Amino acid sequence: MLNPQYTLREHLIARKACRKALKWLGDRDLQTAWDECPNGDWMAWACKQMAYNASSLLDHQDIHEADYYLLCIKGGGFPEEIRIAQQKLADAIRLHFPKPPF
Repeated sequence: MLNPQYTLREHLIARKACRKALKWLGDRDLQTAWDECPNGDWMAWACKQMAYNASSLLDHQDIHEADYYLLCIKGGGFPEEIRIAQQKLADAIRLHFPKPPF
């Protein structure tokens, strides 16, 4: 659970989120960011950073497959292919977790 004394941005900065994610975040609140996030990697990372058992995300076959596919193409995939894979992972996570699980 996030400490309500701090903004989402402050939580992510404290956990060393990447600049690209922080730039994308803008002034979104947690639920809006979760609903609109285009990158499943960021969502899985946030779950792990916020002390949610992120490995349980992989208990869902579609999330596991999307995560594995993204991992396979990251090193040599085309940028658009990677972006689509990141979006598919985000969509799969949101299907099972419509609200952030932390």
